[in-house]
Amino acid sequence: MSTTPTQTPNPTLAWVFDGDSVLCQEGVPHAITVDDLSCHDDVFTLSGHYLLTFTQIQSLGMALVGEFVPYRQLVATLTADMTCQFSTAIQLLTWQHTHRFCGVCGTPTQIANSEYAKVCPNCRHHSYPKIQPCVIVAITRKNPNTQKQQILLAKHHRHAHANMYGLIAGYVEVGESLENAVHREVLEETGLHIKNLHYLESQAWPYPTNLMLGFVAEYESGVLAPQADELADVQFFDLDNLPHIPNIGTIARRLIDLVCLQH
Repeated sequence: MSTTPTQTPNPTLAWVFDGDSVLCQEGVPHAITVDDLSCHDDVFTLSGHYLLTFTQIQSLGMALVGEFVPYRQLVATLTADMTCQFSTAIQLLTWQHTHRFCGVCGTPTQIANSEYAKVCPNCRHHSYPKIQPCVIVAITRKNPNTQKQQILLAKHHRHAHANMYGLIAGYVEVGESLENAVHREVLEETGLHIKNLHYLESQAWPYPTNLMLGFVAEYESGVLAPQADELADVQFFDLDNLPHIPNIGTIARRLIDLVCLQH
């Protein structure tokens, strides 16, 4: 059983997850009542709730009422505290599933008693939840014909079915600074060079274990040349004529809204 030192678990309540989806009733996250699970050595707690997977619920022989709703659909309606809790929970459960064995000697790992860690009972190697840093950037320029303010938006293949346009984003590679990662991703995906790069804010994003680091920048030079295997389309849009963009609650939407407010 693992809990942070400052938490006081409630042994009767649990959030239930199926991958990145949360058990809800009528679209609202629903905590279920469970027996005391302190005797189980494979259950996390967070903010007074057990964190259970649908598989664990099945193994306990419990029936569920409700439906599983993807986190990305809930994020627009959750409080900041609940957003943090559910993002943390999904990432902890993902990490638990992917770190069942010691990366050094291959022995099955155990959950530590006083911290979020997996411990090898054989070689005592400790592993901790992995965070993948990603950069995301809102790029602006003046419309060369009308001088209206524009923002660069891209339609990724994974969002083509929804015809949704978002921002340029990508993983930080080994040995890179955040700034270098932004410049590289923009050049690789669009063929453009940028300037006046500034960091704004971050967001934990459990797909699967990302930390999104948000930037704004200005177009400097280059001709749009979308990376075919990543993007279905990329173009500059006037701020008063935007296409379908990401949902409220995502850092992409916050960056886009911020650019619109500033201009």
